[in-house]
Amino acid sequence: MLRTTSPVGAVARADRDEAIALCAQHPLENVFVANKIRQGSLHSTPGALWGYRVDGRLESLLWTGSNLVPVEL
Repeated sequence: MLRTTSPVGAVARADRDEAIALCAQHPLENVFVANKIRQGSLHSTPGALWGYRVDGRLESLLWTGSNLVPVEL
C-alpha cells in the first residue's frame, strides 16, 4: 500500500498555541484568524482552519469559513 503524507491538513486543538504564535508575527493582518482561534473555533468548528507544515512546523494557515482568510502565505 502506498502511503503519502501531505503537508496540508486541518489544524487541531493541540496546534492552538503554534497557530496563535504564527498569527502573532503580523497581529494586525491576522487579527481575524487569531480571534477565531481564541474564541475556541478549533473546538466548535473543526476543519475550518487548515495549515501548511514544513518539517513539522506550521508555516501558513487558511481560515475556510464564509470567507477564505490566509495567514503567512
